[in-house]
Amino acid sequence: MMSRKVKVYTYKDFSGNLKEVCAHFGVEYGTVGQRMHNGMSLGEAIGTPVRAIGEIYTYKGVSGSIPKICKHFKVAYTHTARRMKNGMSLEEAIDTPLRTGKIYTHKGFSGTLPEVCLHFEVNYGTVLSRMRNGMSLEEALAPQRISKKSRIHAYNGVSGTFSEMCKHFGLNRSTVVMRMKAGKPFEEAISTPVK
Repeated sequence: MMSRKVKVYTYKDFSGNLKEVCAHFGVEYGTVGQRMHNGMSLGEAIGTPVRAIGEIYTYKGVSGSIPKICKHFKVAYTHTARRMKNGMSLEEAIDTPLRTGKIYTHKGFSGTLPEVCLHFEVNYGTVLSRMRNGMSLEEALAPQRISKKSRIHAYNGVSGTFSEMCKHFGLNRSTVVMRMKAGKPFEEAISTPVK
């Protein structure tokens, strides 16, 4: 059985594997490893301080916390914070374009899905979840729907809440919900008899 060689690092007269060096200097191993993976030297990775979330920054004449600056310039806070944690400056984190991906167009604006969500001020996680559940981009970007329980529906001269309509037409509520999740409009979901 061959033994695996462990790389030895030296920083300020201390030598050891990367975990030992990080422990000796009281820095997080994961942060240093990620920074080195992103191209920093060991000295830069250990010596660059981790920035506090509430710290005040200035970018293109705007001062404030990282979330405030991200909101002002319509850039994703999560991407910016992750990039800064990995050693980028605020300028690099904001100015470096997002990885190229599928381009979406909605109401004349084109960009990656996170960029489209930022532009229309819609939660990216919500949109992604909706699209994974079969919604189109337009449906996924629509404002949150009012609860089915409280919304009043009307069909064939009858009106009432979602549950009342299901009861009136003799359908199980879950059947109508499944039909709507499959893409049928309410009127079709409520009018189709159970086979």
